Amino acid sequence: MTEILADVNVPYDVVYIPRRGRTQRRTRLWTKRDVSIATPSPTEALPAFRVTSVKPSHEPEIPYDIRSFDKAFWWPVLDRARNLMRSNAFLSGLASGKYESLQILNPALLWFSGYQPTYEQYFGDRVGDRIEENSSEKSYAEIQRGAARIMLCDDVVHFAGGAPVFFGCWSGHSCEQSMSLQVGNLARGPQPLLLGPSPKMKGDARWEGHVFDLPHLDQEIALLESRGLKVDQVHKIENFGDIPSEDTALHLCADEAVSRLFTTSTTIRAAYRHLIADRARHDGSKLVPLDICRTILSDAVRRQWPREPGWGQTAVALTDATNVLKRLELKDELGLAPEDEEAIASL
Repeated sequence: MTEILADVNVPYDVVYIPRRGRTQRRTRLWTKRDVSIATPSPTEALPAFRVTSVKPSHEPEIPYDIRSFDKAFWWPVLDRARNLMRSNAFLSGLASGKYESLQILNPALLWFSGYQPTYEQYFGDRVGDRIEENSSEKSYAEIQRGAARIMLCDDVVHFAGGAPVFFGCWSGHSCEQSMSLQVGNLARGPQPLLLGPSPKMKGDARWEGHVFDLPHLDQEIALLESRGLKVDQVHKIENFGDIPSEDTALHLCADEAVSRLFTTSTTIRAAYRHLIADRARHDGSKLVPLDICRTILSDAVRRQWPREPGWGQTAVALTDATNVLKRLELKDELGLAPEDEEAIASL
């Protein structure tokens, strides 16, 4: 794999107690380190998907390609002006300690500005100071982990964000009736600025069960419209290879529906918590198995639950769970082999 060693000015914090002092102080310093970043050629990282607008768009970077490389899908990264982040500007920013570049490698990095001294410059003549905490290695490890999810290709910075999906985002002021379908990525947690819906819009769509995979999208839209929603598909996806066969978005929605029921009702949580393994219950990165989600949702929406405090939120969660359950039933229907459909029709 083609890669480069990039110079990085890594910011880190040191907590110390001055000589003859009692109160801890904190300062931010810099250290020069190298990180490895993948740099495949455009022929090594071929486009896997192309995102275009269904209607004429004012978005300057549409259409754009999502590339496939090293068993991952890579999304173009934007700068703060929402232009494509160019490789040279990114590398130059890393070498000079520019916050915008460093945040791409560590999106959780707190904002800072201006020059930061090195350890030697700051503590060189401070004899007797006692170092309480030095986060140099921890900060460097975070930068290294971030670099593993970044590649430079065709003079553009890319982020390993997963396969594209459609997020259902409420439109305008008639939020109960109009929904737009926008392409975004499913990667969770802090990430660089990417094209697509905002993190809040994506979070709301996940919470309400409105995230859709590319396969069977037309049938998913028809199901939404059967609920009286006006659906506006903003983007479309051209696929250059095999569409991922797993129902990643639907599984995520089912997991979120279970989580929402557990959050809004202690009674519902107590009724089903024994079905969920401790690892999935305590680790938010682990999805509850789809068959367990189906069992919980199908039973929960059919039962009569006591009206606890905050019942309104539970009622909405049960309604959204019902909609996710209908999507699971649709998946089952669409997944039937022809001979299975004939057998059912003959009953």
